[in-house]
Amino acid sequence: MKLYVLDLGKIVMVSDNPVVDSSEGGEPPAIPVHAFLIDSPEGKVLFDAGCNPHGMDGEWPPAMRVNPYVCPADSTLIARLDQIGLKPEDVDILVMSHLHLDHAGCIYQFPEAKVYVQAEELRKTYEDYENGCPDIFHVPCDTEKWKTMGTKWVPVEGDPEVPLFPGVTILDLKAGHSFGMLGLLVELKDRNYLLVADAAYSAEHYGPPAQFSGAVVDAEGYMAAMELIRSYEKKYDATVLFGHDMEQFLSLTKSQDGYYE
Repeated sequence: MKLYVLDLGKIVMVSDNPVVDSSEGGEPPAIPVHAFLIDSPEGKVLFDAGCNPHGMDGEWPPAMRVNPYVCPADSTLIARLDQIGLKPEDVDILVMSHLHLDHAGCIYQFPEAKVYVQAEELRKTYEDYENGCPDIFHVPCDTEKWKTMGTKWVPVEGDPEVPLFPGVTILDLKAGHSFGMLGLLVELKDRNYLLVADAAYSAEHYGPPAQFSGAVVDAEGYMAAMELIRSYEKKYDATVLFGHDMEQFLSLTKSQDGYYE
């Protein structure tokens, strides 16, 4: 089994933001946008799907274009898959950590895949869209695409651990950063990894002690998710891969250079 780290560009934080401290002057900081591809004999799984490639062209609302998404042509999700010899139709399963615009923007490019998502995250995202009051991170253009394409959703609820196949397990982290969060445990030959996305933005947020990010819908759930991640880290002797930790991300082997196995 192979784990690829897909570099999908960055978001430059030129204004006040909930992710990094941009008050020190100098160049504005940036956060990585990424996805992970697990290539197993049992199937190919994509964890998260980056940003809508047309977001900055006007599909995102103006408030979300203030912090620009920068993605060279060779860093789009489709381009990264092509670099490792894959097409969208080769991907069997998407596991969405949550449905914010920087994690779920390319779901529509995988119309044949099953898409696992935390049940409450799916319910609340669609409910708010239908009521005309989505929050700033769940953008209408994404939901409209999912409705049009008839996304093959697989809601995750009830079981805290959902095995996909040997070595790949979905973890229900429940509400915290968003209405419902999923993580993914990937057990490789030499090392285990916990993909936790924005349930823990960075090593600094993870601590200990854990620190709140600026975007939290359930404070108690957020802290409970941090402790759950810590328990999995210990249980599986796993390395935690955070959602927006630029220092950690720069240290990882990217898909164009290799993979983890």
